[in-house]
Amino acid sequence: MLWRQLTQWIAGMGILALAVAILPRLSAGGAQFLDAEVPGPKLERLTPHIVETARRLWLLYLGCSGVLLVLLLGAHYGGLAPNMTPYQAVAHVFTTVPSGGFSPEARSIEACPPTVQWLLIPFMSVAATNFTLLWQTIFSNPTAPARDTEFKVYLSIFAVGSPLVSVMLWGDGQFATIEETLRQGTFQTATLLITTGYASTDFAVWGSEVIVVLLILMFASECVGSTSGGLKVMRWVVGFKVIGRELFQMIHPSSVHPMCLGRRIVKEPVVRGILIVILAYLVLVVGGAGFVAADAHRVGLDLTLKESLSGTLAVLGNIGPGFGTLGSMGTFKVLPVPTKLLMCLLMVAGRLEVMTFPVVAGPELLAGVALD
Repeated sequence: MLWRQLTQWIAGMGILALAVAILPRLSAGGAQFLDAEVPGPKLERLTPHIVETARRLWLLYLGCSGVLLVLLLGAHYGGLAPNMTPYQAVAHVFTTVPSGGFSPEARSIEACPPTVQWLLIPFMSVAATNFTLLWQTIFSNPTAPARDTEFKVYLSIFAVGSPLVSVMLWGDGQFATIEETLRQGTFQTATLLITTGYASTDFAVWGSEVIVVLLILMFASECVGSTSGGLKVMRWVVGFKVIGRELFQMIHPSSVHPMCLGRRIVKEPVVRGILIVILAYLVLVVGGAGFVAADAHRVGLDLTLKESLSGTLAVLGNIGPGFGTLGSMGTFKVLPVPTKLLMCLLMVAGRLEVMTFPVVAGPELLAGVALD
């Protein structure tokens, strides 16, 4: 069990391993890919040498893990979390900071007291922040988040989604107290938006309106350069800005309207790369959901479209739980073997930011397709 938790923690800084271990081997193509993958504060801007950047961000990663460990152990020995033993504390640190979400408890965070749930929310939020931006905020420029477009959009989504879910839960009468309603609404908003995948309760039994909001949040995702999975807020921001620019140029066809994020101009090759990733992601979600639904029908498994879509999105975005049968207290065990194999591929593709997977797995094949 501890080994499983440790593998999540090691993989949390996967973007750094990618930048240091894989991209230099791709020469100029790797540099272009890095630009497309990290359109926010670039890794190389932190220091002139990317290896030194990796070291600094790993130190930050270790620091966040250490602080959370101290707080969880403090809650345990202070009597606020009796079941948060040293092993449980280490295990949950190894799954919270890297946005892994695989709690050693069968019912996930529901087994933990409210104190632990409130403690995990800010650390999940930190894990969803661009670690380069986080380093700059702590050590050089405290006002950097105020000028970062992606961070402000991410924070706005969380600030709107959390109270919205809580209000809807209160209206449905799901929980007896305001504190529990706020805690459950905030926690589940955080864990699905940030792709951690924890569950503080069986949210599959919540109302359809709440499920729709949570499904949208699963699409929204978090910041580039974070430990989280998903499509990333930055790509959505660029995508919507492209739509706005095209509408503007339909009215003013002779205008020149460069793509800007804050005070930075995003180059057109980067914009094109981001649009390709968005398209590929949506194609995989729709195609994967269709395959899952068809394969379930083939074996006589009663799987709704909501379950097929949420399950595909959960594995591709590395979120964890879907809805219904595939929900937080459900299981993927009932799925047929072809669906499980497809989901394995989707999990790998999602963790490698979609486009990296075919580049690493079959560069010769891609080169042949390009020549054809």
